[in-house]
Formats: sequence, structure tokens, C-alpha cells
Amino acid sequence: MISKLKTECGCQFTCKLEGMFKDMSISNSVNEKFREVTKEMPPLSIDLNVRVLTTGYWPISPSKVTSKLPKEAEIAFERFKNFYLKDHSGRQLNLQPHLGQADINAIFYQKKR
Repeated sequence: MISKLKTECGCQFTCKLEGMFKDMSISNSVNEKFREVTKEMPPLSIDLNVRVLTTGYWPISPSKVTSKLPKEAEIAFERFKNFYLKDHSGRQLNLQPHLGQADINAIFYQKKR
């Protein structure tokens, strides 16, 4: 599909789109490697799935809202950051919590009468 767009509209038109697809592919492989490496470490209390996106390809602006992450999320992100920057020195990772999502599981007990 991208090749058809490139043929019809030119390389400049599809450059960012190709970069977006490449980012998603690379993010999947980085997440797999991270899971392999963290098997040898104490387990995280959360399931972390990170998308590493190239700034120039995505229409993302930094959030002006500051948010406080739970301790478990901060620990997980720091572990990922250390893992990623070990192989990709010179790059900068910025957490964008306003673009993330979380699933929360809760157990509710019946009221005692």
C-alpha cells in the first residue's frame, strides 16, 4: 500500500508514514528483547509495553501537564530506559504518560452485614 502511495504521490509524501511503520516494527522487537533480558531479573509488578517513537515522524507535542506515576511504573520505566540506552547510546527517551494507557484489575468483596 505504501509503495502505491509512493508511486502516486512521491517519496516526500510517504516518508513520515514509512518512518511510523518502521518505529512500530522496531518497538515490537525492542519489547521482545526487553522481555528476554528481564527474565533474568526480579520480576516487575506490572506488564510494561513501550513504544519508542521517532520525534520527527509523529505529530506529538510534549505534555504541559505533569503527572506522578505510581512507584511500580517508575521502576519499570527506569529498567526499560537503562536497557534501551545501553544499546542505543546518544539517544534520549522521554516518557509521554498522557499518550499511554493502563488496565486496572480490581477485586471487590461483598459487604459484611
